[in-house]
Amino acid sequence: MDLEKISEIKIKLGSFEAMTWNQIFVEAKKQNHSVNIDLLSKKAQKRLKEINLIDIDQLWSLRLSGKERVWGILDRGVFNL
Repeated sequence: MDLEKISEIKIKLGSFEAMTWNQIFVEAKKQNHSVNIDLLSKKAQKRLKEINLIDIDQLWSLRLSGKERVWGILDRGVFNL
């Protein structure tokens, strides 16, 4: 990833900071939503095992643009990429 793309991601993630979880995951549920781990590809599930995150039930997807997404874990109101 080049610096321009990283800057774009930073700006988009910054825009989420002004929103509530309700705005992000309820009002915009078509763009941002949770995905149960068992519905992820086998490759993604394998990667979660490799990084010792096999005990989580779901990941959360935030739409950046088009098909671009960031994935994370929502834990006690904190979104961890």
